[in-house]
Amino acid sequence: MLKEHTKIVSSTEIFVDYLLAIIPIALLLFISNIAFNGLIVLSTLLYPVLKILCLKYSKLYESRRYSGFLSYYFKLGRSLVLYHSASLLLMGLAFLFFKTSSMLSFTITFIVLDTSISMIKSFFALLTIYFVRYYGYNTRNVLLVGEPNDIIRAYKFLKRKNRFGLTLAGYLSEYKIRFLSDLHYYGKTDMYDSLNGKLVMDEVVFLRGSHNRRSLQRQRDSIQKHCQSQGLRFSVFNVTSNSFDLKESISDRDIYLKDTFDMVVSSMLFIIFLPLMSFIALLIKISSKGSVFFTQTRVGKNGRVFKLYKFRTMVEGADAQKKDLLQFNEMSGPVFKMKKDPRVTKLGRILRKSSLDELPQLINVLKGEMSLVGPRPPVPEEVSKYKSKHHKRLAVKPGITCIWQVSGRNNISDFENWVKLDAEYVDNRSFMMDMKILIKTLPALINRRGAQ
Repeated sequence: MLKEHTKIVSSTEIFVDYLLAIIPIALLLFISNIAFNGLIVLSTLLYPVLKILCLKYSKLYESRRYSGFLSYYFKLGRSLVLYHSASLLLMGLAFLFFKTSSMLSFTITFIVLDTSISMIKSFFALLTIYFVRYYGYNTRNVLLVGEPNDIIRAYKFLKRKNRFGLTLAGYLSEYKIRFLSDLHYYGKTDMYDSLNGKLVMDEVVFLRGSHNRRSLQRQRDSIQKHCQSQGLRFSVFNVTSNSFDLKESISDRDIYLKDTFDMVVSSMLFIIFLPLMSFIALLIKISSKGSVFFTQTRVGKNGRVFKLYKFRTMVEGADAQKKDLLQFNEMSGPVFKMKKDPRVTKLGRILRKSSLDELPQLINVLKGEMSLVGPRPPVPEEVSKYKSKHHKRLAVKPGITCIWQVSGRNNISDFENWVKLDAEYVDNRSFMMDMKILIKTLPALINRRGAQ
């Protein structure tokens, strides 16, 4: 779960920070024998919100993959100074209002308590993340790009630093390094564009050494632009100082909101639709031979392969019959679509018309393999026929619905138009855009627009 939901960890941390921030202020109010009323209760609940905002302002909920203990505690100290300064101002106004003389001892105790709790919590949070990555979870597949000598130095350093949680997928360099047998060589640096679909890659790490060739510097700019267009992370690693300079291509805030929303809403929907899903499963079992669920290998974000779940809507052995129906394909490009497909059962047509066959994909969302909104996940056979521009569809998690669904779904018969809509989503995606698509999806389902 952690491997696919790094932003859910941030959500949990915010919740924990909120609860811990309540403790000092609530405890001191209780000890001070201040009569509790609506204003006191409200202030007790609002102080933690102020703290969360200060922590977010200092970017403490963003990726800590490349930051050490000292840099993290420096940010924490800065955010606590900001929070305590704002708190003291509010407390001063409150003490004037309640006309009490214990302000000095109250505020000193509050600062000591809150700082101690924050430091201890942060230590255990960083320690937990370190051990999670040490044991192979929450990892990120990276491709190294640089001079051969820099590749060797970076390889030796990154292999030792398990806390980064990096899996070295391979490297691009001027020539193959013989003794790096466990690191795959994908060719020269100018071959980057040809790697689409050939490996699972989350981030490209460009190695900055003391003597980078000018041609390599030019290629760096080209690779960075390509990463931004494909939704990949791009970072620069300085081999002389062993430090990272991360260049995020998309908003951390939107990723965090999207992943949190996916987890919460898919959990609720799964519970709500569980009785209906059980009833559909019973009908499928009674009406035709075969398993209740149809599972198929699909390609997800950055080329990751996973098993997609759907209710079975076709007869048993439908995949074996596909080659006999290719001549009736109504989609251009590598995708197969056919109206009145003879392999679809009577119950299957009803499920497809209502899109109820896709309900089990909530399991894929809960597993972190899919999102509620995103391009539909293709099968590996289709991806093998992709051109370079088509791989942009794989830059984000695939989804249950996307622009194509609210724009006519199966009425789109041109694969290039389909890709164009997906590319539009990838380029402009945001949390608010996802909300608009989800709102538009319900009327599209009710009207059965483009459904088969």
